Amino acid sequence: MEQLRALERAKEEIETEHPGYPGAQDTFYIGTLKGVGRIYQQTFIDTYSKVGDGQAL
Repeated sequence: MEQLRALERAKEEIETEHPGYPGAQDTFYIGTLKGVGRIYQQTFIDTYSKVGDGQAL
């Protein structure tokens, strides 16, 4: 959460020429579910359109 606040304060934007290049991707460990195993959240943000998508794996 602290990283998010720092990024919001910075107010810097990445200039991109077309959708999908470059993109920002992150994987975050959520936890473990009994009988399922480890759960991760994977997030991708298209820096051109500022649209993001995330899913739990």
